Amino acid sequence: MKKGSDQRYKQIYVTTIYDQDQKHRLVGVTCKKVKGLKRLLKTDAARVHLRAAQERLGMVDGAVCLRNHLDLLNLNEILLDFYHLSEHVGQAAAKTLGTETQAAKQWLAKVLHTLRHEGYEPFLRDNCWIGATRCAAASAKPPTS
Repeated sequence: MKKGSDQRYKQIYVTTIYDQDQKHRLVGVTCKKVKGLKRLLKTDAARVHLRAAQERLGMVDGAVCLRNHLDLLNLNEILLDFYHLSEHVGQAAAKTLGTETQAAKQWLAKVLHTLRHEGYEPFLRDNCWIGATRCAAASAKPPTS
């Protein structure tokens, strides 16, 4: 520990609210735990008139505690950020196609390219399965073995 530190680490929450072309941006920071985050989100959302926006998207790292706070913002969608999404997709590739196999690497590269350049909809359409049943967001065709 550094001299003067009362703990091994500090947890802070950083929020960023911006418009589509990112000409306007508001960054907020709090170290007041979850209650401070709630207050920060409410204050900053009101400051930028977030409820008046035509489209309101939340991009998060997947922390479970964030969900309740984002619900108060009345967002259209809450999405997992690309970094954390790519981690989970990589884990799925390793578990289903084998760790470090060529098939897993090729599938992962294709999926990440689709996510980055085409978005979530094509990814869900092509890859969303629960057992042998397609998710509601995908077509009704079962996978071919």
